[in-house]
Amino acid sequence: MIAVGGNLSDLTASIKPLRPNSVKGLAGEAGRVQRRRRLSGARSARNKGKSPNMVSDMSKTPDLPAPAPSGAPGMTDNPLLAVWSTPFETPPFDAILPEHFLPALEAALQAHGDEVAAMAGATTAPDFANVVEGWERSGRQLQRVASVFYALVSAHSNPALLAIEAEVAMRLARHWNAIYMNAALFARVDSVHARRAQLRLSEEQTRLLERIHLNFRRAGAALDEKGKARMAQVSERLAQLGTSFSHH
Repeated sequence: MIAVGGNLSDLTASIKPLRPNSVKGLAGEAGRVQRRRRLSGARSARNKGKSPNMVSDMSKTPDLPAPAPSGAPGMTDNPLLAVWSTPFETPPFDAILPEHFLPALEAALQAHGDEVAAMAGATTAPDFANVVEGWERSGRQLQRVASVFYALVSAHSNPALLAIEAEVAMRLARHWNAIYMNAALFARVDSVHARRAQLRLSEEQTRLLERIHLNFRRAGAALDEKGKARMAQVSERLAQLGTSFSHH
């Protein structure tokens, strides 16, 4: 556990990849994916008559193109951004291509950023409904895009997906750093947390509030600006190294 409020050397020595709550930070899926991919990669290589080393060589990350702008091919008919009419709204995997992910991710990050900005800038008094419930409702599109991406990377990967994984991981890391270190948003979360005993919350509501507050603190929300900058550097470096390690 990170000892928030300690010195920066203690912080960086104890930092671990963040694991936000169940509907937050799908970048955390990368950690779980990495442990499984080496086994699945070997199986895939055997099925295709290739060695694991050949798969690793093919997965080296090339220079990545900029995300397609709104209205460009891959955005207007992107299945990741469409309504899923499949049974139980399962992802339409047969229609999803690797080139759909970066444009969909960009759109999802923007949508989530707008939701967070609205929560942080709200003028109403912070309470459980507009802070905790609002937090839990936000980021659904981002959750969907990232969960599909990491499901495919884990269970049905290919060189095209591996080529963009580093970019996906870095964008998610930067996105969550900006959110967890948003001072206005944390002030609202902290205010509700400080008054939790007076709010007559259920055990489940109290637990959820405490976990959200803890996730913010572990991500550096209570640090000074210098500490936040260092935390962001470490988090982004971990995302980069974790992805690179998983490709070998």
